[in-house]
Amino acid sequence: MGRRAPRHFADPAGLSNETTSTARDLLRLVNAADAQAVIRDDSTREEGTVLVRRRQMTFVNTNRMVRNSRDWDIELQKTGFTNEAGRCLVMRATTLNHTLSMVFLNSVGTLTRFADAKRVREHLEQRATRQPRRSNDVAAATKGTS
Repeated sequence: MGRRAPRHFADPAGLSNETTSTARDLLRLVNAADAQAVIRDDSTREEGTVLVRRRQMTFVNTNRMVRNSRDWDIELQKTGFTNEAGRCLVMRATTLNHTLSMVFLNSVGTLTRFADAKRVREHLEQRATRQPRRSNDVAAATKGTS
């Protein structure tokens, strides 16, 4: 078995070829970023305008699921691309009243990472509707419906 490369974040944007990490490392990063309200808010904003050298610049979120927010409850996200890592996506979203963290690395096509996230969510939702409710769930669901 080969040695795993040492983990190293060379820059905050993740664009440096010197950055090496695993999906588990990125999940740790998502957990740390989730504790920062400004990161949650900025990463899930459809677009934003900032002043750069006395000139207003508008940035549009590259995550199409954020821009199409009626389908998703995304709490935190980051897209990325480098030649080495391919197209990547990390995000935390709520579905079925559960928080779900997803890490997609080296997606082949431009839209693959978004389609993969959608498939994961749909799979979980289908699985939840097929599972029989436990007796406690049924009691809680019927309480107060008389």
